[in-house]
Amino acid sequence: MSTEKPMISVIIPHRTSETIDATLLALESAARHARESGHPEAARYEVLAVSGNQPSVQRNTAVRQASGEFVYFLDNDSVPATDCLMRVANFFSIHSDAAILGGPSLTPESDNTSQKAFGHVLGSFAGTAFIRARYSSFGVLRETTDRELILCNLAMRRQTFLDLGGFDERLYPNEENALMDKALQDGWTLWHDPLLRVWRSQRTNFRAFIRQLFGYGRGRAEQMRLAPLVSNIVPFIFMLFPLAMLLLVPSLMILPDLVWCWLTYPLATFLASIPSLAAGPVVAGKAWLAFFLCHLCYGCGLWAGLFLPLRSRTVVASVQCRKIAAPKAGRR
Repeated sequence: MSTEKPMISVIIPHRTSETIDATLLALESAARHARESGHPEAARYEVLAVSGNQPSVQRNTAVRQASGEFVYFLDNDSVPATDCLMRVANFFSIHSDAAILGGPSLTPESDNTSQKAFGHVLGSFAGTAFIRARYSSFGVLRETTDRELILCNLAMRRQTFLDLGGFDERLYPNEENALMDKALQDGWTLWHDPLLRVWRSQRTNFRAFIRQLFGYGRGRAEQMRLAPLVSNIVPFIFMLFPLAMLLLVPSLMILPDLVWCWLTYPLATFLASIPSLAAGPVVAGKAWLAFFLCHLCYGCGLWAGLFLPLRSRTVVASVQCRKIAAPKAGRR
């Protein structure tokens, strides 16, 4: 094992029953690529695998024990690209005013038809508007906001993370969004690199997709309750969608000529589903349905997060963190 101080501490929260083997193999390939490309400093990394059932607490615990100048957050099922460590190291060596760098989480080709449909919806403007960059790779390296960054592929300066107080352990999800808001308020910049990519499977079925989008909406609303900011109001436009569905039948009974207005939405989402035909007609059909569920469930989650009691974030199981140093330079 390497005795040099790591430059990057990779933090991977997971449940005790989950494996991180695929992520570790990808990181070894990334370190080998960095050395072979003439960037040995990027190959100095450690992994902090932290088990438990509250990711915000797990990540905070791991950062406090980390040795690297930078922390790189991955999920246990994130498979990063071979140039990930090199891109993180190179970026922070150039951008001294940047606190956070992130990139997209892409849908693997091996995912099933439902997962590919969900990936298409999440990565399209018609599905998620300005947060689509979290799920699709486009554009160039750019300064951004939290809307384009996702926690399963996010790098930060460790000291800045600590100075900002770490993740708000009352939040999950959206703990990273609250932290990024604080970083912006403190004068740091956030950046999105479309080539800093990881591959991560989407939810395996519609039931899990519904829970995911409802949870995202509820998390956004709970974040607004705990740390209100005017700049975070925009996503709340999705609250109108569940209301529109409630008014659909009464409005058509009173004004039947409005049927042409109501047909605009299914037509627009049908057109937005057409690009997914490249993956097959079944994927396109499921994507058409997933657009509706995405908007409806996210909107319902926003309503729930605003008006239901805040969810308890009690950690039932103990948090255990283990360090895995990078392999020696000569290992293949």
